[in-house]
Amino acid sequence: MAPQTLELHAGDTIARVLVSQGFNCYSLRTKVATEPSSPHVAEAAEAVEAAPSRSLLWAPETHGEGGCHPACGGVPLLAPFPGRMPGGRLAWHGKEYHLPTDGARSDGRGNAIHGFVFDRPWRLRGHTEDSAEGEFQLSVDAPELMPCWPADFRIAACYRVSPGRLRGEVEVLNCGTQSMPLGFGLHPYFALSAGEQTEIRLPVSRRWELLDLIPTGNSTTWSATSMRMNEAVVEAQPGSPEGLVLDDVFGGLTPPSALSYVAKIGDIQLTFGNSFRELVVYTPGDRQSICVEPLSCVPGGQSLGDSAGWAELQPGEHKSYWFEISAA
Repeated sequence: MAPQTLELHAGDTIARVLVSQGFNCYSLRTKVATEPSSPHVAEAAEAVEAAPSRSLLWAPETHGEGGCHPACGGVPLLAPFPGRMPGGRLAWHGKEYHLPTDGARSDGRGNAIHGFVFDRPWRLRGHTEDSAEGEFQLSVDAPELMPCWPADFRIAACYRVSPGRLRGEVEVLNCGTQSMPLGFGLHPYFALSAGEQTEIRLPVSRRWELLDLIPTGNSTTWSATSMRMNEAVVEAQPGSPEGLVLDDVFGGLTPPSALSYVAKIGDIQLTFGNSFRELVVYTPGDRQSICVEPLSCVPGGQSLGDSAGWAELQPGEHKSYWFEISAA
């Protein structure tokens, strides 16, 4: 099947969505002024107009052709679980479910990873010049996976671009006849400027202990809320190790009980709603990007009980999530 892509426009901002592979917004380009904004509106507008267009997201150049790894660029959507599930197994109300661990759904360590929807074709519900809506339903779009999860579900996503900004809204609905667990996450790849140091600011206060990349249930205080990264090394602020290569899970979003949270990746801003409660930070080996991933639960932590943040959706119940990526 030929790849199905869409291009969304708003002024100088252009987003591209790969409908046929996870409804992934794999490209976001806009103009970012490199000089401080002028207090005068006209001068500030002229500075933006004169600025070069740049990518806020990273993906391989051929990602839109559909042949690249579906979780290695853009903004993969992760449901009904984000991150790793140990051994590819889910225990739910006395029954064990076996999750797919083939191809892109395997982490290479025997664990299932990133859910069922990031690598599958979605159905386009509608689009305009600046927006697109798509959906995926397990029983319709991947019926062979129905035995892998306690209930049928539908995920619907809407992207909308405005000048300098992408907004995503996602809803997950239990379409089945019994309850189901739900975790949702984003896996955005933020583009790094070649040869430049980038400061990463995170609204977190705790770091989960990992064993073979799976959270153990223990966490420690994380005193460094910012990092500096270039193409060669990640350097943390005082209080944490230097030269860090990250595939780590952070929690304790601050301030507590806020309606939304902000992470900054250089001049890129990620804003997300309080339906998310953890952040994974991952540094790909090629150093062209960094992933700052909002998750609604602790990845791989379904066995940790209530502290892991998994939702239990009853039949007909839904959960909603939103995020924005913008030029700061």
